[in-house]
Amino acid sequence: MPPPKPPTIGRTAKLTSLSVETIRYYQREGLIQEPPRPLSGGYRVYPEETIQSLHFIRRAKQLGFTLSEIRNLLQIDGQQACAAANEFAHEKLNELEQKIADLHWMRDKLENIVSQCDNQGCRESCNIIHTLNDPNIKL
Repeated sequence: MPPPKPPTIGRTAKLTSLSVETIRYYQREGLIQEPPRPLSGGYRVYPEETIQSLHFIRRAKQLGFTLSEIRNLLQIDGQQACAAANEFAHEKLNELEQKIADLHWMRDKLENIVSQCDNQGCRESCNIIHTLNDPNIKL
């Protein structure tokens, strides 16, 4: 069996389900280090630690963390790591709960506006446009 291919940026992209450009962006943002170029002029090889960091970043983004928040999470270390990570996670959870509440409110208001439209070709004006234009109509 041939030895595994070294994790160049392309291979690292496949291993982490990220694009090459995303990896380069994370390097520019300082989330991961760019590996040194070999003296022989070959391809940069990404260490396992960087691949693990990329997995961490991708998964944290899936949960809604911003790059700034992820940068802070990546820097957590030591005895207080769990408490600090827990605090970050609770803050994100509260933020998501507020966004969900806001989305429910918007859905209910829009549903109400849409239900008042008969969609039969408005005779004078569209109720939806009228409601959005009139600052005196309470949403």
